[in-house]
Amino acid sequence: MMLAYEKQVLGFYVTSNPLSHCAEKINIYSTLNTSELADGVQDQAVVIGGMIAKVRYHLTRKGRNAGSKMAVIILEDLQGQVEVVMFPGVLSKFADFVVKDKVVFVKGKVDCRGEKPNIFAEELINLEDVTERLAAKVNIRLNSGEITKEKVTTIKSICEFHKGKSPLYVSIRTDKGRVFAAADRNLSVNPDVEFCRKMKQVVGPENFQLVR
Repeated sequence: MMLAYEKQVLGFYVTSNPLSHCAEKINIYSTLNTSELADGVQDQAVVIGGMIAKVRYHLTRKGRNAGSKMAVIILEDLQGQVEVVMFPGVLSKFADFVVKDKVVFVKGKVDCRGEKPNIFAEELINLEDVTERLAAKVNIRLNSGEITKEKVTTIKSICEFHKGKSPLYVSIRTDKGRVFAAADRNLSVNPDVEFCRKMKQVVGPENFQLVR
């Protein structure tokens, strides 16, 4: 409540940003943040997490859904804000998610035709469900010259500690190109925040990817 009063009176948070407690999760499962949207391209598929700061409802004027309710939400992350357009069909499916101050992930496409890029939403995902909904597979890349017994043991240990349903795929760079190989099914993982953090430390952030 104190944070809400701070934002209402001052226009910004003083004590702390309410997104701080889930910032790492938002960073891991978002494909980009609001500050990076300017570099996006028309119809680019994106996933972006943040808090619903404002909601506006409108009635559509044209098309087969004329007269139906749609919504425009202002999604706020730690870098800024973006308008998210929810057309009637999407709004009807995810109306329960459209709650002010709720933290959600928006899956959709970038629209660059206005002065500022916005997002046409296709799906809204609860913060609690994002791992299961977005992290279908895990890809890691390794350089053949940097593979050691210790590194392989560490990777296997992380996977065993975070067992789950998402398959782990390994891409090995060699002097002659890449060799792709699927990891043992026994190493299927639960790519939660802790797993992602540990694996990035071992292989490097640039060699780690969640595939949706």
